[in-house]
Amino acid sequence: MPEDLEPLCVHCGVEIATIEIGEPGRIESLVHRHLLRVEPWDHPLEMGLGVPTPPPPACDLCGAPDPAWTYPRGPAPREEHGDGTPTVETTDLGGNEFEIALSFERHPDLPADEAPALLLELLFHDWRACDPCSVMIADRNLDGLVERALSRRPADGEAAITRLRGTFGTFLRFKTRHPEPAHD
Repeated sequence: MPEDLEPLCVHCGVEIATIEIGEPGRIESLVHRHLLRVEPWDHPLEMGLGVPTPPPPACDLCGAPDPAWTYPRGPAPREEHGDGTPTVETTDLGGNEFEIALSFERHPDLPADEAPALLLELLFHDWRACDPCSVMIADRNLDGLVERALSRRPADGEAAITRLRGTFGTFLRFKTRHPEPAHD
């Protein structure tokens, strides 16, 4: 058996991440998700073992190839967008441990159990966007983003559409940093 077998989705070949939710030393739950910024809306996660296939660079919102823009990780500084921003406060606990307190509002369509994983994606990973999605992000056009994504890949049921809307709505509420040209 090859040693590079990893948990992956049997539908798309993308690696599966396991996220521990809880306090240090006390795990309350485990969340499994695709190792992507946005959970796919066209198929359910079904775990298997195999050699993951890294997806080619694509817009994290609609899946269009060759994204033109990168939204840097983390919330934008207050001076970039005024009041209502998520605020992040860190406390150094010593020994490379930090406590992170975050004021963060998720979109009501995002299931509560998916919010911690999405928050990690927003805090620690850059997001890529194509030109049309970048314009809709600037306009805060949630309906346009959802419509574009669904026109490129149909959803696997109403629950997937609701989750997609909640993910994009939370992304817009997070008040991302200004985009930069993509460098892939």
